[in-house]
Amino acid sequence: MRCLLLLLLPLLQGLSALSQTDTIALAQQLAWKKEFKAANDLLAIYNSHHADVNGIRLQAQVLHWMGQSKEAILLLQPAVDQFPEYPAVRLDYARVLFESGRINQAKAQYALYLPTDSTNPEALLNTAYINRWNGNTSKAASAIQSFLQLYPTNQAALDLQLAMKQDQTPWL
Repeated sequence: MRCLLLLLLPLLQGLSALSQTDTIALAQQLAWKKEFKAANDLLAIYNSHHADVNGIRLQAQVLHWMGQSKEAILLLQPAVDQFPEYPAVRLDYARVLFESGRINQAKAQYALYLPTDSTNPEALLNTAYINRWNGNTSKAASAIQSFLQLYPTNQAALDLQLAMKQDQTPWL
């Protein structure tokens, strides 16, 4: 009996991992269908029993799409420390902070994220916006120039550059 249990243990562990993947995949399908409440309910149950970075990230995104950014932030805030080996968690956290108007908190998170991926377009562009809004136009202009060297046709960056030039144009 003991030998049979030892033989079945890897199979049972594999089934457990498969059900985790299936749960997240099902929640992702629900989110793509814009069935956010169902996806969130499923992920809330799943995340209460698992420490899975992908489950947490997906639930935070779903919450944000549902307009519950505060709840998404409360989910991502401890996940940044719980999963330091996944910089994408910090990027998600910074994005939700940025999109919910917590600009200075977002700036701090982007500053911690950018050393791990110095060419991430979202982080670079959002940091440029933050610098502009905070009145640091020289940093914003420099960031836009650097960004456009990497992504010369990015319309959002070109629009921001134009807006900054218009801000500096004297009016008669």
